[in-house]
Amino acid sequence: MHDATLPANVRLGPNSLITGDYLTRDRAFRLFRSRLDPGLVIGASCTMDGVMFNVGPEARIEIGDHCYFQEATLISDLEIRIGCRVVIGWHATVIDADFHPSDAAARMAAWGSGKLLSLAQGEADLDALHEIAFAKPTGMAYGDLYTMTAQFTARAGVALWRRMMVLGPPPEFCLVARSSVHLPAQFTPEPRTRRQI
Repeated sequence: MHDATLPANVRLGPNSLITGDYLTRDRAFRLFRSRLDPGLVIGASCTMDGVMFNVGPEARIEIGDHCYFQEATLISDLEIRIGCRVVIGWHATVIDADFHPSDAAARMAAWGSGKLLSLAQGEADLDALHEIAFAKPTGMAYGDLYTMTAQFTARAGVALWRRMMVLGPPPEFCLVARSSVHLPAQFTPEPRTRRQI
């Protein structure tokens, strides 16, 4: 049940309610632009009281059963999934964080994710398009890893990059080169091809 007409691509479960006061009632779907069908799914027996759905053109929000949200804002540029029996209180904002400019660049990347790296060995080469992602083998010291990779990074156009802290998806290291490089199997190498954006 809702005070106004729902967008055609919204699925509202049985015994669920979308409502608001005189300030929020007309704003619930003002920024709902999803072209997906469904763009919003709300499960059974939910109350969305004063909730604003800011949903981008290619985004979707799914909310489970028996949820209660009051005066919350849901902002999605890709996807938000909220489970069953969830309570979100006053003035809370849930964001999928894929609308930040750096995330837009990451979505253009081959694997749809970005990471913050620091140069560990070699020289950066912006034209190098071959990447081998790999993790430090369990039990291997970092010094030993750097000793083993030095034979590759001594070559022109080859650089070893390390993920900074936990900022980005695993694995922790990547070797970037102008041409293909073959790492020992103990590194569990994942060859990738980069593209310039």
